[in-house]
Amino acid sequence: MINYFRREFGKLFLSVIVIICIYNSVNLTFFNEKSVTKIFEMNENILLLNQELLDLQEIEEKLMTKIKFLSFESLNEDYVSELAQKTLGMIKEDNVLVILDE
Repeated sequence: MINYFRREFGKLFLSVIVIICIYNSVNLTFFNEKSVTKIFEMNENILLLNQELLDLQEIEEKLMTKIKFLSFESLNEDYVSELAQKTLGMIKEDNVLVILDE
């Protein structure tokens, strides 16, 4: 009779240990900081940040091109004149300013 209880207790104990191991495996796989779902979220964030980085690099390139045009070595009088007319509203004496209502 005691051997029967020992065997049954051993089976029950082994079953509980297996259930605890399975629970821990599932918990670590799906609900931990290093889980599969967190890794997918991080990969998505990395892709979004890489796209944002590419956009910012494009903007930087455009700004560096504008800075290059405004440097003293390659100063273009037409470009400076156009910038002054657009941003400051400056016109030359022989130009006519036409304001259009949009």
